[in-house]
Amino acid sequence: MRLPLPDGPLRFSPDDRYRQKTFFKIAARIQPDVVFAFGEPQRVSYLCAPRNARRHRLILYVNFDGLSLPPGYGSVLRHADLLLTKSEFAKKVLASAHPDFPADKLSYLYAPADTQRFAPISTEARVGLRRDLLPEWMPQNAFLLGWVGRNPWRKQPWLLYKVIHYCAGAYLVCGHCGKPRTRPQTWPGTGPAAGVPPAQRNDADHG
Repeated sequence: MRLPLPDGPLRFSPDDRYRQKTFFKIAARIQPDVVFAFGEPQRVSYLCAPRNARRHRLILYVNFDGLSLPPGYGSVLRHADLLLTKSEFAKKVLASAHPDFPADKLSYLYAPADTQRFAPISTEARVGLRRDLLPEWMPQNAFLLGWVGRNPWRKQPWLLYKVIHYCAGAYLVCGHCGKPRTRPQTWPGTGPAAGVPPAQRNDADHG
């Protein structure tokens, strides 16, 4: 079923940021048999009506970074017919925080990849891409690591820096907080004139 788009500019409605209003209007019109939703738990929790209050099946695909979880998560998310987490670790996090969560409703599924579209390339193609894309100052045989996503503090990006060290060579340890960094950098208020070595700044300021 194709729904017509509104005429004119689209406007953002803060009280509908997770489509908690739009969803129920559309669901009432198309009467879905299955609703599949993914995202952070707080963004899909409004879908978790009790089974006897909805006609469709509800499948959620969510993630948990770690403990502790808000106390109300278990009682809300258990209304889903099936809850999939994005890793086995996330499943264990939820099960540990809410031991009474129905085991038959909880499983995990790693994010799939299109192996036809995203496949290893030949050595010749790799050399060509490096030649076309790398700046002049970067060696053609430089070690490259792609970062997809964000690097907030809670994701502990310094662990990635350790991996770079083990794979490629070296990293620096911050003299202030003891966490590793990939290279020296001169920050405002540091350096010989300030009497503070470049790497000795809090990691919260390293971004």
